Amino acid sequence: MRQLIIKIPEGHKEEILKTVDEFKGKNTIHLQNGNHDIFYVFLPNQKVNDFLKRIDEYEEPEVNLIPRGVISMYPPASEAPDQVADVQPKSSL
Repeated sequence: MRQLIIKIPEGHKEEILKTVDEFKGKNTIHLQNGNHDIFYVFLPNQKVNDFLKRIDEYEEPEVNLIPRGVISMYPPASEAPDQVADVQPKSSL
């Protein structure tokens, strides 16, 4: 999964949240900052490109894409080892 931070002029909150759900986003956080809506979104890697194309329809979105992957786990914590397939660091090569 990838974390995205999105800044969009206010007034598009519901459309963005609907789009996040459509692209199977998780743990979405919405913040209001002046005349802008800020969203923290976690999306599956393969959905990021199509999601960015979709939100480009709104007025000049600003997007920060965190370059590292994130592993989503769901409680209980005792089942975490079963929820990840490979936790070995990958080579930079």
